[in-house]
Amino acid sequence: MADGTHSPDEHPVRFDLLTANPVYKPFRYPWAYDAWLTQQRVHWLPEEVPLADDVKDWQKNLTPAERNLLTQIFRFFTQADVEVNNCYMKQYAQVFKPTEVLMMLSAFSNIETVHIAAYSHLLDTVGMPEIEYTA
Repeated sequence: MADGTHSPDEHPVRFDLLTANPVYKPFRYPWAYDAWLTQQRVHWLPEEVPLADDVKDWQKNLTPAERNLLTQIFRFFTQADVEVNNCYMKQYAQVFKPTEVLMMLSAFSNIETVHIAAYSHLLDTVGMPEIEYTA
């Protein structure tokens, strides 16, 4: 209506982070798509990182106190990334609805899974038992 009010038959279209996109484009949040694209371009896998020198250092150059400190740090980082991934998947993705925002969140979640696998790969490579994950 000309006075800025809506008739009972009209429904204003909401465009916010809590409303899903009816179509893929146009993006409402192009920065979210850009973040998704940037994350995709820096993807890596744990097996791509050489660990031979780290294993040697772990076995021959670290004191027991240093190994203990690193064990605590690796445990924390692994579990922290599990929690961060859960937050992206079980919390944020349930709230935010635009497609490009969900793409961004899923890319961030995916890289958290890479981090989890990478820390685990390091722990396995230096010979830590799986009990360390629950200690």
